[in-house]
Amino acid sequence: MKELFPGLRQVARVPSDGRSSTIFIVGEGKTIAAIDCGPAQYYQTLKDELGDEGVDLSALTDIFVTHGHSDHYEAAALFRRDGYTPNVHVGELDRYAVETGDYFGTAGFFYRQHTLPVPETLSIGDGYVESFGKVAVRAFEIPSHTMGSIAYVVENDGLKVGILGDAAWGGWHPLIGSDLDKWEESIEMVQSLDLTHVSFGHGPTELIAAKSHLRKLRRQIGKYANAYDILPPINFDQNTAEPAYEYTAV
Repeated sequence: MKELFPGLRQVARVPSDGRSSTIFIVGEGKTIAAIDCGPAQYYQTLKDELGDEGVDLSALTDIFVTHGHSDHYEAAALFRRDGYTPNVHVGELDRYAVETGDYFGTAGFFYRQHTLPVPETLSIGDGYVESFGKVAVRAFEIPSHTMGSIAYVVENDGLKVGILGDAAWGGWHPLIGSDLDKWEESIEMVQSLDLTHVSFGHGPTELIAAKSHLRKLRRQIGKYANAYDILPPINFDQNTAEPAYEYTAV
């Protein structure tokens, strides 16, 4: 893992490409949290890296989900299957998709595969704040890529890092409820948070200076490509999709 600042680390071995998301570990010691945890396919890779870094998975009390697409959260189902008991926090308007593994709401059609459900999630939204040691995590609703998207602001030592998931540079599609007007409003709100840095749902293990990048992001909102249609092959027929990932413990 790469330490971004004291109390915030980014997982390095799970590729933050189109099939998996960036994954962050907040805090150290007796209580830690994850911001996104990737898809089921990379669960073992994630566990191995955390173990090699000396992270006690029984200390993982919370998983904060940026939005309800399988590449960002599906591994939470396997943490629970292995006996870990983290609270899984999801924006209210994405909870149905996450809890049922809805083929369209979780963007299963993009990956041509059904999604493992994660039942009994907790709703999260504006006003939520939690501390993990000296590090604070605040939640802000940012309807955009999905209507239940959440930005997490991680604060420590004078730094305020906005983890935006796919509200930054994600694709849009009517089936996942994307709304370009609300997206622009959400980015305007994020600009008002006086962030020092930002990070995104897919990208390198580094932080990016916030102000200039958010200005660029806002200018580009109206030019987003509908990636879910232009990157084949897409399978809109859930009856012929691959079954959900089956995990065998190593």
